[in-house]
Amino acid sequence: MNLDTLLSQLKDIRKSIGELQRLKSTRYENFITPVVEELNEVYQEEANLETQIHELALALYQQDPEHKKNVYPHIKERDVTKFEIVNEEFCKNWCIEHKLFLKVDEKALVTYLRSLKGVGVPQFVTVTIEPTITISTEL
Repeated sequence: MNLDTLLSQLKDIRKSIGELQRLKSTRYENFITPVVEELNEVYQEEANLETQIHELALALYQQDPEHKKNVYPHIKERDVTKFEIVNEEFCKNWCIEHKLFLKVDEKALVTYLRSLKGVGVPQFVTVTIEPTITISTEL
């Protein structure tokens, strides 16, 4: 399948989701089960289409990563910085020593590590930058 076809299908699925959500909110409890089941099926279709789009768009981006932040109409690439703590005990000791935390609060630690902007990142952390795909909600 090509991206135009997949984006068109995703647009239709999202339209169906909106219609089903409106229908769900107007039905009585005993009539709602079929709507909820259908909505769940449509959500699954949406997730499958988005996965296919992400895979195709990422492959397209990787052909020319330096010049293609706008991978395709309605599809953009953005880099995501990921931090992985490779030594939990060393990390805990480092946090206490630097008076940041008394225990490892990974969310707060990642916020702190982001603020370093790559300078002076402790050795117990592995930093990777990964491309990711975002699909516009306005198809």
